[in-house]
Amino acid sequence: VSHVIVDEIHALCPNKRGVFLALLLERLEALNPQSFLRVGLSATQKPLDEAARFLGGFRPAAGADGIARLEPRPVTVVDAGRRKELDLEVLSPFGRSAAPPASSVWPAIEGELAELIRTHRSTIVFANNRPMTEKVAHDLRNAPAGRGETTAFDGETEVAVHHSALDAVKRREVEERLKKGALRAVVTSTSLELGVDIGTADLTVQVGLPGGVARCLQRIGRSGHRVGGRARGLILAATAAEVLAGAVTARAA
Repeated sequence: VSHVIVDEIHALCPNKRGVFLALLLERLEALNPQSFLRVGLSATQKPLDEAARFLGGFRPAAGADGIARLEPRPVTVVDAGRRKELDLEVLSPFGRSAAPPASSVWPAIEGELAELIRTHRSTIVFANNRPMTEKVAHDLRNAPAGRGETTAFDGETEVAVHHSALDAVKRREVEERLKKGALRAVVTSTSLELGVDIGTADLTVQVGLPGGVARCLQRIGRSGHRVGGRARGLILAATAAEVLAGAVTARAA
């Protein structure tokens, strides 16, 4: 083994998967007759020196007193120094003085979402879990009562679902149809936020809060994903608390 590339390293640094990866890299180091070069990649890693320290790990070294110790491996940080143009806003279907309806906010949320999809070429909609992903896709296809004049989309030919519980062949089929511009929208949980280049998508919508600035940037970055493209995204907030938290996330992003 001469090289190990850790893509989307920001998604591994802060959790137990990253701990497991660090142990595996050290085991590979011990088994390998010669050391290998580690390369970590991400568009949203910060701070860079922390990500670099995680990637390099530690190596044994003898101290001045002859006692064996561990020292950080040297890592070179290559910062591209470029920022993608970002157009991000928080949207709520309720006005500044209007209160959400007492029954359910979802007809208004999904009505707003349907209108956004109709006014853009291809839209990626992020929900935060699989049940919500299936619900949003189902309601977009079937136009539930209370959505006003908005009509339903034409089933899976216009609105598809993409999440990790689906068969891999089905997921690849959805990705290809989206890349070709054959879908109006794809509703997904987390499976489209990393490593999928979709040049046709001109809007991403986050239903509810994305759960972090890095995740927000990754998801919004799925739109305008081409040279010179501008990422356009919306955080669709269902409550006053979500409007406030969404504004903080958008400002930080």
